[in-house]
Amino acid sequence: MQSESDVPALIREGQRLLRQGDEEGAGNKFLEAGQRLYDRHGGKLLAQCVWKWGDAGKDMVQEIFQLLWQKMPELEHPETVEGWLYGVRDNKMLQNGRNTGRRKLILAERQRAIAESAHCSPAMSPEETVIARDEEQAHRDILNNLPQVLEQLDPDDVTLLRMRFHLGLGFADIGTALGVSEATARRRLGRTLKNLDERLRKQRRTA
Repeated sequence: MQSESDVPALIREGQRLLRQGDEEGAGNKFLEAGQRLYDRHGGKLLAQCVWKWGDAGKDMVQEIFQLLWQKMPELEHPETVEGWLYGVRDNKMLQNGRNTGRRKLILAERQRAIAESAHCSPAMSPEETVIARDEEQAHRDILNNLPQVLEQLDPDDVTLLRMRFHLGLGFADIGTALGVSEATARRRLGRTLKNLDERLRKQRRTA
């Protein structure tokens, strides 16, 4: 099992190899360190950023890890790298919060999320949770009606659905983003799916 201290050790070893002129060896160490950090924190960071900024949050997380890759060769205190990730996240959120038109950006991203949600992979889509899989015609009807139904939901609920079914985030990471427990995140998604189910049934009755 990987320990919390393995990442700083990998970074220090990469820095040592770099000083010796072994750029390829150093790059491999930095790459491994970055991958382990992403495995541990990528889901949590993605959940937090997407919850706050919509689809723009995905680009923010990518920027954080790109910056990490650039900084690893010169990090003076590799043992603080995990806290560094969240510090960069906070700084980026603060910078974005000062941008003009922030609210319009978030709403635009969420509207795009609504449109994209109708085209999620069937294996990951919320409609499979609310209908039997062998109801092929009903499945097609739901896909046709889903964009209109999602527009009736609270934008935060749409983001929650995308975090779980489009991005594949776990309940622990979603709970962290919401500031609640894993069980509470699971219950909230259940309520959202129930609401979605009711609206879909109403849509089919009135179609």
